[in-house]
Amino acid sequence: MDKQNNVSSAALVSSLHLWNQNKEVVKRWVNEVQEAMNNKGPMVQYHALALMYQIRQRDKMAVIKLVQGFTKNPLKSPHAQCMLVRYAVKVLEEDDVDG
Repeated sequence: MDKQNNVSSAALVSSLHLWNQNKEVVKRWVNEVQEAMNNKGPMVQYHALALMYQIRQRDKMAVIKLVQGFTKNPLKSPHAQCMLVRYAVKVLEEDDVDG
């Protein structure tokens, strides 16, 4: 990840687009994406959260841990917070259908 937030954000958005073409390559970048979620830049956090969800969306427990992880250390980005709420609702809805 770059020190400039706009470069980091652009790299994350590019990774989101690359996800549709080559998931295996993007999956290798989990550590960098995790690092980006701790970035202070609001759009970097937003894009990192979106990419992390794309990577983990098939693993229900991983999504639950992702949501729970930010209940203790909330994100600073209002956009990322809204997205996190959406992900939490998806988990609850899936749980309701399964249970």
